[in-house]
Amino acid sequence: MQFEPDEERRLKDVFDNIDTGHKGYITHDDLKSLCEDFGREVPDEKLKELISKADPTNSGKVTWENFKTGMSIAIPKLIVAIIFIGAFRKLDKANTGFIQKADLEKLVMEHKPDFDKARLAAVIADTQPGPDGKIAFKNFVTVLAAKLKAAQLP
Repeated sequence: MQFEPDEERRLKDVFDNIDTGHKGYITHDDLKSLCEDFGREVPDEKLKELISKADPTNSGKVTWENFKTGMSIAIPKLIVAIIFIGAFRKLDKANTGFIQKADLEKLVMEHKPDFDKARLAAVIADTQPGPDGKIAFKNFVTVLAAKLKAAQLP
């Protein structure tokens, strides 16, 4: 599967956000940090297994090219989830665990300009933004997972 230039750019942003040290590759520690951001504790053996699936040289490092190949094989919903989560992390520059409602609206419209505005409003409402318009990462992930499971997002 070949990616469109915009898709590849977004995937590269995601890769760069997962690659916490900006080393040019993703390691076990990077995946562990990502899982912790999800509030999930994943055993080291499982993380090593995930790395090995995308690491043909068995170096313990997933390069951009190997990441891109892995993503081209992954189901489209997973790609969407990774893009949105990476974008959330990018929008949350201060690493507070929150983004503004307006930021999420902009993110969705940039990714899918024809997304129905009423559906978008319902999705955002499901994230339970606070009175200040802030959306918590945990709520964002919970809603994203539920919508993807129900196939209500692209």
